[in-house]
Formats: sequence, C-alpha cells, structure tokens
Amino acid sequence: MARRLAELIAHRRGREEKVLAALQPAPRSLADLLERAYSDTPRELWPYAERSLLAHLLKPSAKAARSGRRAMARDGCGRRAGAQCEPQRVNPAYLLAGLGSVLYGGADFCGGFAARRSSALAVTFLSGFAGLAVLFLGPLFAPVSRARAT
Repeated sequence: MARRLAELIAHRRGREEKVLAALQPAPRSLADLLERAYSDTPRELWPYAERSLLAHLLKPSAKAARSGRRAMARDGCGRRAGAQCEPQRVNPAYLLAGLGSVLYGGADFCGGFAARRSSALAVTFLSGFAGLAVLFLGPLFAPVSRARAT
C-alpha cells in the first residue's frame, strides 16, 4: 500500500511538472493547457482531466491563502502589526447551543438511568418539573448585562 501511495504521489508531481511546462511560453486557454499537459491521457477522460487541471492551477492560490492565514494567526488578532487587538467575544448563541446540548445529553442519560429503577411515567413527570424549575430559577442566577448609552 505504501508503494502504491508513493506511485500516486510521484504521478501527481509529474503531472504538476507537465502543467507548469505547459504554462511556460505564455498563458494559454484551458483547452490548450489540457491538450499539452494531458497528451498521454485518453480523450474520453479529458472532462475529468480538466477538473484535475483546474485543481493544479488553483493550488498556488490556495497555498498563498494558507500562508496569509498563518501570517494573520501569528499577528494574534488578524490585523497588521502594531494594531490594537480587542478581546474576542464568544457568540452567545454558541454558548446557549453548547449548554443546551450538554444539559439535554445529561438529562437523557439520567432519564434512561432512572427509568430502569422507576416507571417511565414517574420519571417523565419529575423530569418535566425539574426542567421547569431550571427554566424559572436559571435567570435569577444569570449575570445582568447593562446596555451602554451612546
């Protein structure tokens, strides 16, 4: 398997060299590039080869985009060097979704565990009241945010 993978990588690199060689004299149309870079490929496979050629042509721009993201990540906040960074805020919707999934998963587990010992009706009834208690008492413990007047 490792040998086959090495063959595929070598084939891909060879194809990249053919694409670069096809680009050398001057930029050409996609059809010209396809004919020059995939001359060893049967014509009935050229629609697939065209997609592969596009991937070869887009590869340098994808590398540039990745290196740009790395440079932004090194900066810390994604701005030019020397710019002040503001602390990143977490979207409250993500927090609520995460909290909801944790609570639901915990309740589902506890409900299944409790249903083994008691009747399903009693567990459903008690868990409904526990959920209402959390719903009504939870906001009392939530921090209050005051809007700034502008």
